[in-house]
Amino acid sequence: MKKQNGFTLIEMMVAIAIGGILLAVAIPNYRFMVRNNCMTTAANGLVTSLQFARSEAIKRRAIVSVSAGQPGVAAGGATNEWGGGWYVWFDTNNNGAYTAGEELRVNTLTCTALVDETANRIVFQYASDGFINAAGAFDVCIDKTGEYGRNVDISATGRPTTNTNLNCI
Repeated sequence: MKKQNGFTLIEMMVAIAIGGILLAVAIPNYRFMVRNNCMTTAANGLVTSLQFARSEAIKRRAIVSVSAGQPGVAAGGATNEWGGGWYVWFDTNNNGAYTAGEELRVNTLTCTALVDETANRIVFQYASDGFINAAGAFDVCIDKTGEYGRNVDISATGRPTTNTNLNCI
């Protein structure tokens, strides 16, 4: 008798069942991982932009600002000015307001993170000594469903720090 290579029907059904179980476990975890990475990227991008603005203010010996990319835009029923992104700019024409072409760095979010400044401020200004005009705090969440998010605090000296223990309710 000649031996045949291949799978039996039972072996194939067991392999498909195991694959289905693995997919059922992996897909929700993958979704959580993608959402968590989006939130982490938004928080890290904000901290990087604030540190860059502080560094540029000291280097240029002038005021450098960080502004919400979409001031006044409502998202999900709440003000989410910073959720579309933000830009770091230097007031080259000294008019005290952002003018197109003054940006030093633009950060646009490619995911749907909610980035809310807790006092609803849309501009932070770093002076030439590296100090900020007022302390602030940001909540960075994916949505307001009770999942944990990140908090970005800006001290009175202008130094940003992050905290991962934020409850996004």
